[in-house]
Amino acid sequence: MKKHLTRVRSALIALLVSFGSVCAFASSAHAAPFNDAVALSTEAMTLYDDFELEDAEVKIREAVEIIEANKITDPSVANIYVAQGVIGYGRLKDSAPAIAEDRAYAAFLKAVSLKKTVEIPGDYRSPELDEILERAKNDMQSGSLPVIAGVAPKPALDHTAITASGRCSALPVVVVANESEKISSMTLYYQSDDESSYNSVVMDRDPANVRSFKGVIPGVATRGSQVRYYIEARNNENATVGTVGSSNRPYAAVLTGACENLTDEDIVALYGDPLFQFNVNVGTGIAILRKGMSLQRNPNAFNPSNYDTVSKSGAAITPFFIRASGVFNLPYNMQLGIYLRGQVVNIFDGTEKYITQDGGNKAFPSLMIGATFRYLAIARQPYRLYVGVEFGWGGANASVPKNDGKVGLVLIDGKLHIAPQIGFLWTFHKNVGLNVELTVPIHFVNAEYETAHFDLSVGPYFQF
Repeated sequence: MKKHLTRVRSALIALLVSFGSVCAFASSAHAAPFNDAVALSTEAMTLYDDFELEDAEVKIREAVEIIEANKITDPSVANIYVAQGVIGYGRLKDSAPAIAEDRAYAAFLKAVSLKKTVEIPGDYRSPELDEILERAKNDMQSGSLPVIAGVAPKPALDHTAITASGRCSALPVVVVANESEKISSMTLYYQSDDESSYNSVVMDRDPANVRSFKGVIPGVATRGSQVRYYIEARNNENATVGTVGSSNRPYAAVLTGACENLTDEDIVALYGDPLFQFNVNVGTGIAILRKGMSLQRNPNAFNPSNYDTVSKSGAAITPFFIRASGVFNLPYNMQLGIYLRGQVVNIFDGTEKYITQDGGNKAFPSLMIGATFRYLAIARQPYRLYVGVEFGWGGANASVPKNDGKVGLVLIDGKLHIAPQIGFLWTFHKNVGLNVELTVPIHFVNAEYETAHFDLSVGPYFQF
């Protein structure tokens, strides 16, 4: 098969050479560029036959650049444009068939403008390519397009399609124009797979090569599985004079790998630069109780012998609570603010209530309030990890089964407490995220002992 393709390729190049030898084209001014273009075309077709499609496209583009730079208009170069159409179509027919058709049509149109009877040689033919060539011939014959030998009606834009890239990596896009003097600006439009509209960036002209333009798709647009893009060139009147793809038929690059390359500017563009964060968590935990702790709020208020005490040291559940905090983001990856913790569930069926001296009864109060300080050990959004400490006042309740089958409430009281903490923040929207936090308040009950409870909570946070 490969030998057969080589014979076809040889026939194509022989056709080029024969045209060059019999035409008036062999003038010294054009002979050398033509020979260079033929050599590059031969190399391009060899690479194409070996399935090295990207390299083949680079070589055939170099051949075409030589032709157009030297304004070679002899019919013999029509076959080089045919080769360009074959390679361009073959490279993109599976990943971007609409764009592959456009590229083949543009190249065939140039070929037909030079030689109306040009054909696709041998085994390079296919029903799809034959149809595209026939359409180019019909359009040229109808007179709807100007016949300008070797030069497209509008500035031709050469671009090697980007079919794959790394996730969260900035993606440079380069376009080379054959007639840059007709172009005043070039714009790159891009869209990630979770966006419904296109973003845009003006492409920069290369100072060393005025025909070359470069734009960069930022890393924040390459977070998903695919990024789509197209390019428009405009003249001084802001009229579109050339395109690469379109909004309806964009190029598409598949994105792979871990999201590790976002810059600080990308992070700010995606998540903003929030000053304030407000958390609302719900949770429960485990308390460490000491033997002898009273099942009433204030054992000194009246005779404690009438009330139960914790029979042995151990662990007990701290019922369901709500925890809210508001913190300001400080420099050097720090947060400072206040928190409030209140237990919602502190009475179960059969719970003994706190009996007051006047004969009334009520549930044990459980409210904690204080200041919180956090250090963001991992500070870059969207995933952040912090460690911190809290200082405050107040108590919490723990539920303890009693011998009579009821549930007693132990107030873990202490005028002051200190609480080390560790937490995780996941920002999934510019202003909204999820917080998971473990806090260990240590209560200084009296001069003899202290006790603690482990609170695990989860909930949303909002940042502005």
